[in-house]
Amino acid sequence: MYSIITELAAETKSIRSMMAGFQAKVEEAEQWIRAVEDRLKTVLDRDQELTLCYCHAASELLCTYLHGIRRNPQTHGFLSVDG
Repeated sequence: MYSIITELAAETKSIRSMMAGFQAKVEEAEQWIRAVEDRLKTVLDRDQELTLCYCHAASELLCTYLHGIRRNPQTHGFLSVDG
């Protein structure tokens, strides 16, 4: 009976050791996932800023172009001089 208890105690200790190692790996993986998520957020935020900059620049170019059409429609080919 004593040997069975000793065996079970050793097995329990081994399992606890494996679980501690597993827990450490889980924590390491969670840290890695958080780091990847933070990096993705940074990239997405930067991409969003770039997209907004591109949209703003395109809007400015379009406004400038439309303003040019209003000022001088003949040079833009929308309205002919003949009417």
